[in-house]
Amino acid sequence: MRCLSHFTGIFLGDYTSRGVHFPGTLAVAGNMDVPVFVVTSEQEISCANPTSNNTFATYSLVVGGHIDAYLVSVNGDGYIAGGGDINRVTETVADCTLHINDGTGMLNFTLVELALVRASQKLANMIPTDKLESNGSITSLGDHISANTSPRYRVFTMNTCQNSLPPSYNCSDIPSNSLSDPSAMFFGKGAWNGPIKSHPEDTDNDATTVINVRIYDNIDRSQLYN
Repeated sequence: MRCLSHFTGIFLGDYTSRGVHFPGTLAVAGNMDVPVFVVTSEQEISCANPTSNNTFATYSLVVGGHIDAYLVSVNGDGYIAGGGDINRVTETVADCTLHINDGTGMLNFTLVELALVRASQKLANMIPTDKLESNGSITSLGDHISANTSPRYRVFTMNTCQNSLPPSYNCSDIPSNSLSDPSAMFFGKGAWNGPIKSHPEDTDNDATTVINVRIYDNIDRSQLYN
């Protein structure tokens, strides 16, 4: 879907921020609650001469619900389906338009969610290519990144069970020695400032990094790690 490559952030629920800007393009399926805010603050969008043939090339902001705001600037076409403080939303780019009677334009959040779920399922089933060690270093698990495959992926699967679940739960179908240590990155044990050692594959800027975190339905994860 072309919208996935265009929007910097896609939120399937509500969006609330007390910051002052969103650097890229933003799509919110629910309501948007912001005070003084600039959307697409670090990108240039031309509605008169779009820079690509992407259907959404001129889109800056899409809100499926209502917007609560004091002052919002939109740098590109905006679509607000549910009303709200429309009079406090300003379009700042010549030839671009703030649409309040056109729903979410050509963006269908139902289809977007289906596409994201399918992509998530596919990524979640990938075999890990790398392992994050407890000391922050990265260990390659083998030559899983093929130069002939596009796109290429580097996959980390986190050991988010850590023997905290009842024995009846199987944390992963992946061997434990291939699972990454999540202690610092996810659970605040120690200081996490990124990996401390690289290996040759780190120079492959075309490879997409995937971090898989296994979770379980009907389990309060906040209680598992206390």
